[in-house]
Amino acid sequence: GLDNPDRYHYYSIAGDKAGHLYLAGEAGLLFRSVDSGASWERIENVYDGTLFGVVPAGQAVVAFGLRGNIFRSEDQGESWQKVLADNNNSLYGGGLLTDGVIALVGAGGAVLISHDGGNSFTVTIQPNRSTLSSIVSIDNKVLAVGMSGVELVKHSEAQSD
Repeated sequence: GLDNPDRYHYYSIAGDKAGHLYLAGEAGLLFRSVDSGASWERIENVYDGTLFGVVPAGQAVVAFGLRGNIFRSEDQGESWQKVLADNNNSLYGGGLLTDGVIALVGAGGAVLISHDGGNSFTVTIQPNRSTLSSIVSIDNKVLAVGMSGVELVKHSEAQSD
């Protein structure tokens, strides 16, 4: 039921507690549902490159993708602003950690952490520089998965209390 005549790939879907869903994909594909997926609308003109994921975080939504591009909305996707981060590595995964921290991961072992709802990110590179595709926090540990398997993210700013 999504308007995708060019048949672009979908890469990620995420939702918030209010029932808003966000879907990201190839060539800047970005959709929003405000009714738990019963209907969808395409969000245009955020970014022409691929978006690999979205992370809803309170009132904010963060979308991320190729070449380290990050975009943030404070109004459930009505308007978007580019977030500047000192990172050009493509970002493939992200999540909201148990303590409310937004974490993004990607090529070359990039780990980006935001403590302010996605307004800014601290960038570190995992020592093995292996590409990462997903990140979660479990039992006060932050784990990432990627080309080298599952690894502990040893970044003090990413650690849960």
